[in-house]
Amino acid sequence: MKFSDEHRANISKAQTGKKRGPTGPYKTPTVRKGKPFSAEHRKNLIGCRRIGRYPKTLLRYKATRFRSKWELSVAKIFSKRGIRWRYESKRFHLGDRTYTPDFYLPEQDCYWEIKGWFDPKFKQTLKLLREQYPEVSVVVATGAVIRLLDQGVTL
Repeated sequence: MKFSDEHRANISKAQTGKKRGPTGPYKTPTVRKGKPFSAEHRKNLIGCRRIGRYPKTLLRYKATRFRSKWELSVAKIFSKRGIRWRYESKRFHLGDRTYTPDFYLPEQDCYWEIKGWFDPKFKQTLKLLREQYPEVSVVVATGAVIRLLDQGVTL
């Protein structure tokens, strides 16, 4: 296919400043600020990016990846207190959506959801969960609750 000079100039202008090469969603850079990543770090980055919703930084504790620093803190608090926990162990089907609580505490038979703020979508999801699964106990922990747990307060 032949392009006119004007069309080539427009393509060149549109491409100016854009990165070239493998920059798709599953491509991992091998160098950051002139320093190469280790093979292990690259492998972990690729794993996080393929999951999609996990953060690009690695939040790990006891061979479990966490989606937020708050969840990581709560897992450490539970472990420090000797409370057994499972991370994202069950998914509830709520019609047009699914919901996976952050933690399940088998000894207390309750689920914990760690939330920074309540958006309307989560409020609706929680309402659906309580309507469809009335036997399920869910504790929604905000930042204030997490700070109290960290200070040693018994809930």
